[in-house]
Amino acid sequence: MVFQIVGSFWYLLSALRNDTCWQRACKHNTTCSTSFLYCGNQGMDVYRDWSIISESVFDTSCSVDVDKPQFDFGIFEQALKSGIVSSRHFLSKYCYCLWWGLQNLSTLGQGLETSTYPGESIFSIALAIFGLILFALLIGNMQTYLQSLTILLEEMRIKRRDSEQWTHHRLLPDDLQERVRRYDPYKWLVTRGVDEESLVQTFPKDLRRGIKRHLCLALVKRVPLFENMVERLLDAICERLKPCLYTEEFQLMRSFS
Repeated sequence: MVFQIVGSFWYLLSALRNDTCWQRACKHNTTCSTSFLYCGNQGMDVYRDWSIISESVFDTSCSVDVDKPQFDFGIFEQALKSGIVSSRHFLSKYCYCLWWGLQNLSTLGQGLETSTYPGESIFSIALAIFGLILFALLIGNMQTYLQSLTILLEEMRIKRRDSEQWTHHRLLPDDLQERVRRYDPYKWLVTRGVDEESLVQTFPKDLRRGIKRHLCLALVKRVPLFENMVERLLDAICERLKPCLYTEEFQLMRSFS
């Protein structure tokens, strides 16, 4: 969103700087009036005579295709050279301005060569400040994420070490020890170290019901006995389900009294 805003302001200020150049060139021409520069004034006196010579006047004063332009456009020269200001294709303007905003915010505007125009300097300063803020937010979010991930990994590592020590202490067979070792990585892969059941229990009852419905409804409907059951009964079944993790080749047995 910020990239779009910066690109839009750059485009708008480019058009304004181009208009400023036209007004200056018009003031130095006796046959020109600044009213000629805007749409809807074609009916004014001597407009037709002026329109014949206007192209050569503006090409001389406001051209950016020469080695040393008479008017210093600064950071807006790129917009005029690319033809974005005069283009009628909205998609081309949008994509080009978005790319300009992304490019210069990510580099903090280091490649910009500004003129002495105050508005351009203020815009460049704001761009650099926004870039610094975005960079600081990115670093802060990454640091927070890495810290939380490191804590979870450390907790999982300690649990895995404790389980391995316990299996050795109890002299479990090698096949059981191997199954224990496989269970911990599998649990991390599924839950990312979060105790989902305890977490869900902290939510209000209606929220818990909605979460369990989302997690379990499709699984319950896969059972032939439940696939044609009414929604209210399915919700009740989902609410009473408890998640359990099992590794491959795990044998399930349960007795009903």
